[in-house]
Amino acid sequence: MLELLAVRNRRAVSRNDILEYCWDTLESPASNVEETIIASLRRKLGEPALIKTVRGHGYKLDDAHER
Repeated sequence: MLELLAVRNRRAVSRNDILEYCWDTLESPASNVEETIIASLRRKLGEPALIKTVRGHGYKLDDAHER
């Protein structure tokens, strides 16, 4: 998931894109699995928060150097 966010180069990635990229089409992950993994990645990456929620769309990787 982190790789997908990095490849998208600060563009928002939808929930569907995340599910398609990370799971086999025959496998049906739990309904909130991407939220759980995003929360875990945020904890592991620490502050400043590099993964941003794009309301109504998905997530994006933010550049901490822009601040």
